[in-house]
Amino acid sequence: MPAANLAAEIAALPESCALSRSGDLTVYLVQASDAPSVLRELGRLREITFRAAGEGTGKPRDLDEFDQHYLHLFVWNARKQELVGAYRLARTDVVRKQFGVSGLYTATLFRYSDPFLDRMGPAIELGRSFVRQEYQKGSRRCCCCGKESARSSTGIRNTRFCSVRSASATSTRQSRAS
Repeated sequence: MPAANLAAEIAALPESCALSRSGDLTVYLVQASDAPSVLRELGRLREITFRAAGEGTGKPRDLDEFDQHYLHLFVWNARKQELVGAYRLARTDVVRKQFGVSGLYTATLFRYSDPFLDRMGPAIELGRSFVRQEYQKGSRRCCCCGKESARSSTGIRNTRFCSVRSASATSTRQSRAS
């Protein structure tokens, strides 16, 4: 999926979909129908990330019938124009009203009864979460500049390789010294 297409789709989302911003990163909450290209890309990245962890569906995208009626919480890096990671979530009370218990993904794993779910009350089902490998702690790629990090023989990462991070750290040290 071309980054420009994703950026355009995200830019067209209502402002209410943007939950939080920090630097270049924005957290969004959307319905699948509001961001079909984003959903396809999330499915592709989810599959790549799960395969790297020894999981995955073996398909080009990790998408299923639940993705269409679940909400998707995702992080967008505006500067790099890429998705960072996502969660799939559903309000169990809302899904049950529209689809019954079978509308919940976890109902494929557990035998729920309506009386049990009624006693539990409204809840949020979270799942299918992933963070792209280069944004994960322990990644060998810097999320600031994309360069591969060097590791010493002790396994400790050399963080000085990043000119973005180094410039920021120098600026911070200088402002603290003033």
